[in-house]
Amino acid sequence: MKLEEGESWDSIYNSVPENVQRAMGSLRGDYTRKMQELAKQRREVQQLQANLTNSDAFKALQETAIKQQQKDKSLIRLIMLQWKRI
Repeated sequence: MKLEEGESWDSIYNSVPENVQRAMGSLRGDYTRKMQELAKQRREVQQLQANLTNSDAFKALQETAIKQQQKDKSLIRLIMLQWKRI
């Protein structure tokens, strides 16, 4: 359900019976808790990502990948030179 122009949570909440208000309050509380939990998980993932990218193992892996990429480029150049000679 989408709010119409000019409607607000409070205006709808105040216009419904008390039992519906309790249900709406419960849903809103559940939503708030879930969003807080997701925000906490997001912060934890960001911290893990920062720890990983700053780790010696990650830096060594990056260096290895860069060296391999350079070797691959050299090999491709060599193959291209040999191909031109044929």
